[in-house]
Formats: sequence, structure tokens, C-alpha cells
Amino acid sequence: MTPQRNDLCAACLSRPAERLVLAGLRGWLAGYSTGDIACWEAVWNEHAKHLGPQRAKPVMTELSALVRVLCQESQQPVDFYPPCCRGMCRDECLALGMVTGCQMAAWGPARAAACALVGAAGEERVLECGRDYATALAGADLRLGAVGPRLLWQTGFLPPETGPN
Repeated sequence: MTPQRNDLCAACLSRPAERLVLAGLRGWLAGYSTGDIACWEAVWNEHAKHLGPQRAKPVMTELSALVRVLCQESQQPVDFYPPCCRGMCRDECLALGMVTGCQMAAWGPARAAACALVGAAGEERVLECGRDYATALAGADLRLGAVGPRLLWQTGFLPPETGPN
């Protein structure tokens, strides 16, 4: 991993909102990959512990929708690391960057990240789910920011020609 990518991972894992989103993405993707409901239960338990059950419900609903659409629209399996991993893979970074872009109303970077994740054909559906998830996170007082859209270019996860907006 390059120093810039190490910095990106450190920034993500140092903030509770980003840690929870990353854990949610990993756990929900693991549930789809393995078919083991225990993965989803662990994600629910973690969200309920940090947010309380009432605030966790809408966040979990939108997380589930986002991951389902990511899996449906992606041209290849969505990559993810195990929950205990301290690094982030490309797809995790792009998904987190897309949701952050949606929450920050940085639509150009959010769209570019969605397209890089699933291709142009599925970009709109993924972006809509990303926007809904970002809104649910904000409703639970989870503000993202450590993976600002510019970092996606600085780390090379998005091509320079798309440029930050």
C-alpha cells in the first residue's frame, strides 16, 4: 500500500462515522458473499450499540439497499476486506468516497466513484442508493469527511481526467 493510501486508511479508521460505515459495508457484503446471517446480525448489533435501535433502523435499511444494488449492478464481485483489517481496498474506498461525496453534495466525485464501482450502466441506481444512505447517516448525526472526494484522486482510486469538483 502506498503512503497516501496508508494515510487514507488511517484517516478513515480514526473517525467513528467512517469506521461504522466501513464496518457496515464489509459486514453486509460478507453476508451476501457467505449467505451467513450472522454477518448481518453483527452489523445490526454494532449499529444499534453506537446509534441506538431507533436511529440505527433507517441507516441499516439504506445500507442494505446500497449493498444490494452494488452487488446487482457491479460487473464483477465487489471486493472487501475482513472486518478486522486495518487497510481498505479500492472498492471499499470508492464506496465510502461516493457516500461521503453524496453527503457533502460533491456530485461530480460521487458520480465518478459510482461509475468506477459499477460502470456507467448502473451508476444512477448506485448513486441514488448512496444518496439515500448518506441522508440516513446524516439523520443519525453521522457526518462523513475523512475521505473527502479529493483523496480519491490523490490515492489514484479515480483517474485524473475526472478531476475533483
